[in-house]
Amino acid sequence: MEWIETTGSTLDEAKERALDRLGVAEDELEVEVLVEASRSMFGLKKTEARLRARVRPTSPRP
Repeated sequence: MEWIETTGSTLDEAKERALDRLGVAEDELEVEVLVEASRSMFGLKKTEARLRARVRPTSPRP
């Protein structure tokens, strides 16, 4: 399966969006964090969390 990218105000929110889009349970999800959510020094600018996710590949049965 191909990777999808999602964003959210937190990593948990971005992960929930990925779960909804892929329609799988959390234990079936493979996630790579691209950017963690943060705020600038004075809190004026906020960076959203961004992650890549896909359905965890399963090994074929012999």
